[in-house]
Amino acid sequence: MQLWTRLKAEGVVTIGYSTFCNVYREAFPEEYAAMRSARKQEETAAPAQVKPQPQTKARKPLPEISKFTVPTGSDAVRDQW
Repeated sequence: MQLWTRLKAEGVVTIGYSTFCNVYREAFPEEYAAMRSARKQEETAAPAQVKPQPQTKARKPLPEISKFTVPTGSDAVRDQW
């Protein structure tokens, strides 16, 4: 990425980054293979980072149910609402 950015800034390269990567891989297979193996070694050498688990929130206590009645007649339903 650094090479492509530098060449792009100098005006030497006019192609996109992915196309540049494909051309570079074909033009310099040994260097590309060395870069890939170095990157894989870095990935395996670095310890896996453990993501912290989110803390569970305590549930709010439910309100006490008091004076709860089920309205049965149409007038009682209207009054309840």
